[in-house]
This record gives sequence, C-alpha cells and structure tokens, in this order.
Amino acid sequence: MNYLISYDHSENYDTEDITNAILSISNGCVKLLKSTWIIKHKGKASDIRNCLKPHIGIGVKLVVVKLHREAAWSMSLDHECKIWLEIYF
Repeated sequence: MNYLISYDHSENYDTEDITNAILSISNGCVKLLKSTWIIKHKGKASDIRNCLKPHIGIGVKLVVVKLHREAAWSMSLDHECKIWLEIYF
C-alpha cells in the first residue's frame, strides 16, 4: 500500500531523525517535497504514525494518508519523483 507522509516544522528543524525513521519503515519511498514523502508500507496509517511519532520534535505536525491508485502532479517535480509515481500509481 502507498501512503503519503507530511510534516510541518520550523525553518531550523533538523529532519535527519524523521528522515531515517521514514527510510527504515518503508519498502520503497520517494521524497516529493521538503517535508512530504510517499512510501510503500504493509501496515496501517496509524502504525506508520506510531513509528514516526517518537522521531518528530515538539510542535511538529504529522499526517499519514493511505493513497489509492490515482495521482496527478505538475512538471516541476524532479525526474526521480515522476518515475516513482508512474511506476507505483
């Protein structure tokens, strides 16, 4: 299943911990925007949230959404993102 992960943080927030956590739980992923990922994961959205929650700072907002087989994007996405979306959607 594909999930969208997005988090909202301040300008000086160090994203290394959350990035490593996302990479460790995913079975394939692509970083779409600065704080937005799509990952492949066999569990539920709440499982992903529970795994990532310890890796986000205080006041950082996190959302995990299960995606379906339809997607649209603009040409401004980089080539790797477009290829990933075309393969998995």
